[in-house]
Amino acid sequence: MPHLGAEVAAYVDGQLSDAAQREASAHLESCEICDKAVRQQRLLKSRMSTVATPGPPAALLASLAGLAAD
Repeated sequence: MPHLGAEVAAYVDGQLSDAAQREASAHLESCEICDKAVRQQRLLKSRMSTVATPGPPAALLASLAGLAAD
């Protein structure tokens, strides 16, 4: 199997077919490059899950409220 490449995120998210998931798992046992990419993707996903969604700026909300009033 070639490197996971763009399929790293799909692998981490469990979005590959069963056969592709098994093939990727087997590949990861012998490929440090892909194993590192998977670990980085998992870390990124973990960090992103703790980031708060920013709220809209107050000026935008006021502007939208003004449009609704008209």
